[in-house]
Order: sequence, then C-alpha cells, then structure tokens
Amino acid sequence: MDLSITYEKNFGTWTLSPYLQIFNIGNRKNLWFVLYENEYKDNVLVQTVKEVNMLPILPSLGVTIKF
Repeated sequence: MDLSITYEKNFGTWTLSPYLQIFNIGNRKNLWFVLYENEYKDNVLVQTVKEVNMLPILPSLGVTIKF
C-alpha cells in the first residue's frame, strides 16, 4: 500500500504542487525473486537459497510545476 499527499497552489497562470509519497507504507516483505547459488564444500554440492524482497518503506518528496 502506498500513500500520496499533494498540495496545489495557483499563481496566476501557473500551478505549484509539492507532494509527499510513501511507498510500501505497511513495510511488507514482497518477494521480488529467489536467488539459488550452488557451491562445493568438501566435494559436496551445497545449494543456498536467498529471497530478495522489493522496496522497503521509501519516502519521496517532489514538486510539480504546471505553466
């Protein structure tokens, strides 16, 4: 789930819109992909599995200017 807040202010013929966005506001561990690695230890094949998750909580600030 994401959250976005925008404020819009008009200045004659142009508009200024600062915003705050927060991605993954619930901090869910959404799986992106699974990485499998094989290596030999003492002539025995050992496979390790690593789960790689998507974005953590990620805030973003910005400004949109329309003219």
